[in-house]
Amino acid sequence: MQYYSVKCEAPGGLGPNAIYKYDSKRSYIQEIEYLDLEFEVWLGGELVEHVDCYCVSARLWKYLSEHGIRGVSVRDMAVTAGPHVNDAYPNRVIPLFKELMLPRTLEGQRAAHWVLNSKSIPDADMFTGLGLPLFITERVRNLLVAYGSSGAEFDRVSVSGG
Repeated sequence: MQYYSVKCEAPGGLGPNAIYKYDSKRSYIQEIEYLDLEFEVWLGGELVEHVDCYCVSARLWKYLSEHGIRGVSVRDMAVTAGPHVNDAYPNRVIPLFKELMLPRTLEGQRAAHWVLNSKSIPDADMFTGLGLPLFITERVRNLLVAYGSSGAEFDRVSVSGG
């Protein structure tokens, strides 16, 4: 099976209604219980990210669900419009987004390109790992290309025996 890393729009940061927990030393966010993504700018991508959180528009999620995406679910989240989000595109309305709940078991490393450990790849169409980007199957890549407004870029990755 072929896999791809995904680069997607990063529209901003955590919004005022986000609920999260820090690690014991308060050096990093350990868990986000409720995501509120504040959009400082939005170029129109329907697959967006902030740190380890990946989100899709409700419309894109419906499309992926209708095409049988495996091993992924979503949960509700909030979107907050930042004070300058409409400066470049005054009439653009940010749609409803859903947070992707992804398997996070993947292990991999980047040299000239990403190399994934085959033993850590979950039985899912979209997945990630600690400190890793989003990865997808070729089937989902084809769905996103056909959809046309995901705003994502894809790079083919290699798989090692682990």
